[in-house]
Amino acid sequence: MMKKKQWNLALLAALVLTAGTMPHVNGEEITIVDNKTGPDYVDVIPDSYTAFSPGDIYSSGISDNKLSISDSQFTNVSMIEQDLYYTQEPVNANNQMTIKNSIIDENVTGISVHAGGTDTSNLSMYITDTSINGNITGVSTSAYNGGSNVQLKNIRVILDGNTKAGSEENPSKIVLGYMNPNVYDVFRTYKIEESSLILKGKTDVSHADLWAYQLTKETEQFMHSNNRLILDDWCGGVRSLHNFDAIQFQNLNWENDSVALNITDAENNGELSGTSINVENLVLANGTHVRAGDKMTFIQSNRDTGLSLDKVNVTEDASFSQGVATVGELEMKLEGETNNLVGEIKGVGLNPQTTVIAENRTAAAAFLNQGADIAADSLDLLGLDYKYGLRTFGAVYGNRSTYDAAGDMKLNGWSEIVGLGNVHRKGDGELSWGIFYENGTGNYRTWNEFNNEMFRGDGSLLYNGGGATLRYKQDDGWYYEASVRAGTLSASMDNAVKDGNGNSYGFDSDSTYWGVHAGVGKVIETGRGEWNVYGKYFHTDIDGDSFTIDGDCFEFDSLTSDRLRLGARYTADKAKQWSMYYGLAWEYEFSGDSHMKAGQWDAPEQSLGGSTGILEIGTVWQPDDSPWQANINLKGYAGEREGMSGMVQLAYTF
Repeated sequence: MMKKKQWNLALLAALVLTAGTMPHVNGEEITIVDNKTGPDYVDVIPDSYTAFSPGDIYSSGISDNKLSISDSQFTNVSMIEQDLYYTQEPVNANNQMTIKNSIIDENVTGISVHAGGTDTSNLSMYITDTSINGNITGVSTSAYNGGSNVQLKNIRVILDGNTKAGSEENPSKIVLGYMNPNVYDVFRTYKIEESSLILKGKTDVSHADLWAYQLTKETEQFMHSNNRLILDDWCGGVRSLHNFDAIQFQNLNWENDSVALNITDAENNGELSGTSINVENLVLANGTHVRAGDKMTFIQSNRDTGLSLDKVNVTEDASFSQGVATVGELEMKLEGETNNLVGEIKGVGLNPQTTVIAENRTAAAAFLNQGADIAADSLDLLGLDYKYGLRTFGAVYGNRSTYDAAGDMKLNGWSEIVGLGNVHRKGDGELSWGIFYENGTGNYRTWNEFNNEMFRGDGSLLYNGGGATLRYKQDDGWYYEASVRAGTLSASMDNAVKDGNGNSYGFDSDSTYWGVHAGVGKVIETGRGEWNVYGKYFHTDIDGDSFTIDGDCFEFDSLTSDRLRLGARYTADKAKQWSMYYGLAWEYEFSGDSHMKAGQWDAPEQSLGGSTGILEIGTVWQPDDSPWQANINLKGYAGEREGMSGMVQLAYTF
């Protein structure tokens, strides 16, 4: 409570704020916290408060102002009051009013205009966690004789949180536009359009009558359009509804056999006969597993609603979505003596747009497999000649490929490997070995579709790891090789999927991996050249992962890849410093299956399984008088994998 000697300061502050002595009323901002306003924290009397009431010198209008009230108590609150002359027609635009965690003993009004006419637009009133014991009015107008038109557009009243309006003893009236024509209004036009009352959270309006507009007198020149009641993740009761052009269910919290909107005290039959209820592309709030056969009452009334499936914009078979993973079909019906609107789920399943996320998993596995190829190919450079000793080696690999299993996803990337190895004589052959670090970065684009909208997603892949590789080559040309590798794999994507409200979502996935390969081959000398005939087997295992998108849990099972490659390579002019080689190989993927669960649904399996043909050409540089060796390679792919790759390898012998 304020002390007595504070009341004089409080009264002075109230006069400054309400008596028209403010130098500006366009682009101003007033903030009141705990009944004090800054910057000097002056007390504001907890009585009837008006933020802007400057008098006739501002008859052209009051625009672009903000009023914010929190943790306060008032008898009445009004943002703008204009009591002008019959010749004045103010234009008010872009005003915002916010009330949080407060108590209003009587009424809240956004703008009150008494003038010759008005054009008022873009008023936003956001009220949350506030108790209002009286009425809530967006714009209240009263016009003199002989004035011009009254036009209201985009008046938005949003009630959120634990806001409560009215009580059983004192019901509340919530009105977007209150219009009071005088008895001489014959040619004046009254119009209200594109306005909305939005109920969110746990707002309690069970003791309130909701009006899009209210006319105190009938007038011939009256127009209205697209004035909506929006129920955003809200269910509850109201006393009555009046004059809304449409009711929109947004983020409907589906609960089987429950009621979304319950009209408890409708005054007349047929009050919704002119109201559109369009539930096409309905969005359900996440968190509830919906099933075919579930029913929910959308609108229930104590009197005949007046709804008709033939006359009102209600589609008999409406689609719905929940989160990003679930879509289904609703059948709308009118049931009972009061024609209550009821929806029954006829079918429900996985949203096809989620396939792109499963495709990302197979693309990541395919990209990781390319790293296994580099590790195996590094053995060719380690054992390139008979220069024994310690050596360093490295390779850079670039590719542009399309994998049929991943929805024809075009994957571009770079991979690198650096390591330390050794070649020495062992028994009747040469032993080559090396340890290495590997890294790869890739990117791709996808196209997806949801709610008749095509959109592009951008994905990226990254792996980091290390391993060891080994080859033993006998003097008779037979050789045996193996490698092992392990590390982490990250996959991310932007704009992968969308929800029913048009919001875009991406994801990040992280897994560990390990892999091995084993091979056997024979080098056959033929004059100045040689043939290398080989078979190699690759195994890669990627751990599972889970993440959440818009409340839907996505789970990947572990993925296993098993590949067999059979091929031959011919190297010409082996004795020269530069020698060319040509190769042909066939590869078959036995598994590579990706299993994903999205929400409550199992997604279709994605697989890398299938055959790929590989054609290669390359050149090797191995001078006798230099410790350096190099291998430049180009490969083309056809089949399950299509595209091309290039690799440059270098080695230095100490």
